[in-house]
Amino acid sequence: MEERANPLKIEKDQKKVLIYTPTFKIIGYIHLPTNARLTDTLNFAVDKNPFIPVTKAHGYSMEDNKLCFVADFLSVNKRRIDLVLIEPEVSSGEELI
Repeated sequence: MEERANPLKIEKDQKKVLIYTPTFKIIGYIHLPTNARLTDTLNFAVDKNPFIPVTKAHGYSMEDNKLCFVADFLSVNKRRIDLVLIEPEVSSGEELI
C-alpha cells in the first residue's frame, strides 16, 4: 500500500531560543518552517495567530532568575516578547566568540 504525504505537514527546523518577556526569561525550542526567518514568523498574522509555540520550555523570573516553571509545551503571546535570541549551532571543533 502506497503511503500518502500529509498535505497539512510542513517541514520545520527546530531552533533553541532564549525569549525575554516583561516577566519571564524562557529557554526552549521553536519550530520554524524550513528556510523561514524568525522575524517573519513572529510578525506574520499577529492578529490571527497571536501565539508562538515553544517546546521543552523552562521559565525563569526576571526579578531573581529563579526557575518558575517547566513545560513540554507553552504558547507565548508574540506581543509580549521583548527579545528573542536563537542559540547558534556549533559544529564540533568550533568555538563561540
